[in-house]
Amino acid sequence: MNMNTRTSTRELYRNRDNSPLDRVQIRRVAPSVFADREDNSRSKKYRFVSSDSLLDQMEEAGFLVVGAQEQRSRKPDGTPIRKHLIRFAHRDVLERTRNERIEVVMINSHNGSCSYQLMAGIFRLICTNGLIVGARIAAINIRHMGHTGDEVIATSLRLASETPRIMDDILRMQGVELPYRRQVDFVHEAAQLRMGDDYEDRIRPEALLSPRRWNDIGFTAGGQATVWQCFNRVQENLIRGGAPLKPKEGDAYRRRSLRALNGIDGNTRLNRELWDLADSYTLHN
Repeated sequence: MNMNTRTSTRELYRNRDNSPLDRVQIRRVAPSVFADREDNSRSKKYRFVSSDSLLDQMEEAGFLVVGAQEQRSRKPDGTPIRKHLIRFAHRDVLERTRNERIEVVMINSHNGSCSYQLMAGIFRLICTNGLIVGARIAAINIRHMGHTGDEVIATSLRLASETPRIMDDILRMQGVELPYRRQVDFVHEAAQLRMGDDYEDRIRPEALLSPRRWNDIGFTAGGQATVWQCFNRVQENLIRGGAPLKPKEGDAYRRRSLRALNGIDGNTRLNRELWDLADSYTLHN
């Protein structure tokens, strides 16, 4: 992105009772969803696809908006260029109470910064934490060069039909126990995904194993935990931040902590990579 472009991203917004968002809420959190034209930098080949109209079509197909987020960006001339993320859950899923539910994650922009993206997500009701499924459940990228709303609906339905396969993956993660040394292996690989090769200079990775709620404990200190428990503890600590960082040289008395990862691109990338890492620990443990 141009260095003269200023960007920031709000955290994904959901209702506290996990009910669907109405149009007023979506407009307040992610107004770019309701844009009526593309950015003027786009070529004549670019096809503008209104996210607003797709909300109507998704609702007709039974998918309701349960989360919204927008990356706020402005060029020096004031032109808004905004990427946004919408999470949908099917009406039938919302009516059933369970620990996890499958969601369809949509990412779109009107400035050419990304293709139209659809991927499967998982929402944990116990902690309002949104995971995104990795590469084994393919994400779909649709270029802004002629696709229709019907194609997006069909793709969303296809992703929703993967629910049994995704739930099987979760059950497999819940059924594989990791000894503590393998949890340490996992958290070192996970920390490297977010922080790079010098992660050990910046954080003590074992701190990322600390659970935020009793559902993710399932072990005594130094004992076993399932892949699912380990994955959720590490994922939440890496995404939401808060884990203590090592002090910088000459600044030993200043306490610092890992920042939350709110950016749409970084959050989505890390979420998918962590899912694939957890999946590999069920297959090769």
